[in-house]
Amino acid sequence: MNSHCCCQSMRVDSLPTSRGSRIRELLGIVVPSTILAVLPKCPMCLAAYAAFGTGITISHASAQMVLGMLTVLCIGWLACRATKSVLKRLHYQTLFHSVTSRTHS
Repeated sequence: MNSHCCCQSMRVDSLPTSRGSRIRELLGIVVPSTILAVLPKCPMCLAAYAAFGTGITISHASAQMVLGMLTVLCIGWLACRATKSVLKRLHYQTLFHSVTSRTHS
């Protein structure tokens, strides 16, 4: 039985971060933020933009529902990304402190 823990030899600065994963993380923040920034506050403006861009007309009630859903989805996505980032940072800090405390003792 091997008593060696996989975390003992793992260094924080050598954690794998590929270019693709960094781009996905960045897009996970930029896309919802951009949608929230350009999203009109008025449901009729959203209906007009949809009609102009796609040729599909939607009612005021539908535009209001779409506007609300987009807002909730974007804010929820950003909240999940922020939570994931904070938890990842806390995990790396505890990992770093456990590795440095083992090397200094």
